[in-house]
Amino acid sequence: MGLRQALTAAAFSVLVWTLASAAYAATIEYFVANVDTPAKYDEQSGAFRVTGGDAIEFDLTFGIKPVDGAIHYPLTVTFGVQNTDPSGLPASLISGIPAEHEFAPGDSTFTDRVRITAPSVPGAYQVKIGAISGAGTAQGLREGSGIVIGLIVPDACAPADTMLSLALDNPRLAYNDGSTRLAATLTTPEGYAVSGKSIDFKVGADVIGSAETDENGTASIFYNPGTLVVGDHTVFASFQGATCGYNPSGDSATLGVR
Repeated sequence: MGLRQALTAAAFSVLVWTLASAAYAATIEYFVANVDTPAKYDEQSGAFRVTGGDAIEFDLTFGIKPVDGAIHYPLTVTFGVQNTDPSGLPASLISGIPAEHEFAPGDSTFTDRVRITAPSVPGAYQVKIGAISGAGTAQGLREGSGIVIGLIVPDACAPADTMLSLALDNPRLAYNDGSTRLAATLTTPEGYAVSGKSIDFKVGADVIGSAETDENGTASIFYNPGTLVVGDHTVFASFQGATCGYNPSGDSATLGVR
């Protein structure tokens, strides 16, 4: 998922730094994309909501864009953490930076994979990333104000509600002939997928299998009813919840054997 698609235009502008001044020859632009995270982006706060100890990963692209005048290449810039306020995360929770890049006329864009681990203590945090050395008037590039990534770590013992939806690819099967895929999708009430959670499947009181939810929140198994008697049978899918993380949920569907 690209962060550009996840954010509104107003929110995204906060995460893109463009420096423009008549006294400088170039601007630096930042773009965040390919976010791999169990967190969800909260548009109201402009931050990622993530459980303490979990991490978000994303591609951070640095680009030099000429404005007016000469850029003095090669231009070596080191990008790193610039946190100065109390809500700033310590550098020990951030990997992928500092990163040093040498910009040249034909090589003006670099991308680093950045990983930020959320603290275990609930609260609101920020990570500020920018040029920590290499920019200045001699190179025609201003240091600027960087890019800010926000994290919200909720109270670990305030579990979120979940919703489980069960679907059968083939809800009607012939006796002792054929199988069907059972797919259960786990989400929050807001529709965000919940990945990496175990879902149990039953027919009546009999456990027939379990599977882990993928990045879309879906867990699936294939079920062959064998000699299940002719008639309608209830298939159950259940999520047992996660301590201080998610509340349990379940769903059912009817499997007919004819």
